[in-house]
Amino acid sequence: MAKERLAYFDNVKGVLIVLVVVGHILEPVATSSNLLTARVVDFIYLFHMPLFIFASGLFCKSVFRDGKYRIDVPLYYLALCFLLYSGLQVERLFLGTFKSYSLLTMGGGSISWYLMALAAFVIAVPFFSRLKPSVALAGSIVIAVMTGYHNPGDFLTAARICVYLPFFLMGYYINSSSIEGLLARLQEKGVLVAARIAAALVLIALFAMLFTLGSDGLVFLKKLFTARNSYGTILSSSGMNISWWLMGGFRLAYYLVVVVASACVMLLVPRRKLGLVTRAGLCSLQVYFFHPFVYYALNNLGFSKAVYAAMPEVAGLFVLVAFSVLLAIGLAVLKWPQKFFDAIRGASAKLAA
Repeated sequence: MAKERLAYFDNVKGVLIVLVVVGHILEPVATSSNLLTARVVDFIYLFHMPLFIFASGLFCKSVFRDGKYRIDVPLYYLALCFLLYSGLQVERLFLGTFKSYSLLTMGGGSISWYLMALAAFVIAVPFFSRLKPSVALAGSIVIAVMTGYHNPGDFLTAARICVYLPFFLMGYYINSSSIEGLLARLQEKGVLVAARIAAALVLIALFAMLFTLGSDGLVFLKKLFTARNSYGTILSSSGMNISWWLMGGFRLAYYLVVVVASACVMLLVPRRKLGLVTRAGLCSLQVYFFHPFVYYALNNLGFSKAVYAAMPEVAGLFVLVAFSVLLAIGLAVLKWPQKFFDAIRGASAKLAA
């Protein structure tokens, strides 16, 4: 059962990291002229990072246990954040797309924000461990809603930390075995297939709803999904005629939709090992860390746009999604990155000693 549970969560992470790569490869061609592609990217961005952060929280419990705190863990994430951000900026310098360098704000490229946010979450784990889950979750939601009214901006990726904190806490306070246990009970009662059909229909409905929104509505959602914009920026960018004071309610509605979509995705993920998908989840960090270097180079060459120029949108979408899946799996099966991560982890442990 333990191995099956771990395989399930590796599958979840595998699906999510593939979606991260798909979203980045499709983003250059997710324009108003490519309606289907734009909706696919919006749909991915709806839930993939909140669910990824939920999964991160799910396995952060060992950071603080029996009164002992592993300071090496946040040091490890901060080191990776610095290396990833700096490496990407060096690549941009060679590509001629360099804009600015600021580790504190991730200026000129912010893909590495997740590692800084994860370090911040992990640093606060001892504090979270002393709070009642209901109090912590309620407080985090209040903070997230209020963040939009006075946005702290990109400094130390504070806005994203505040907005995504509820998802990390949900993962932190939930026992992973209880999720797998629920799936097992659904299977024992013979209703797992029906639940998965219902989950698929809900996700299809959410995807279809994106097609009912106009361009202003889609800009509104995209700005809301990225979690780094103030409510004022979201409204001015989209041109939506919504009262500033009502925006907190939209963030709450967004949270509700994300929770529903994430639960549906988790229901659909198989519990058994899925070969290369499981491998991608097991090695999700190296896929996350190294795929931006490929993505930046391809984007500089106009790869995605060239594919769409050579064929109809549907065919181009299929090709780019297939390429993204192969890229994610290809990065996951590499063995040498593990030595790189082990070296950083070892250095972090020595620094913390």
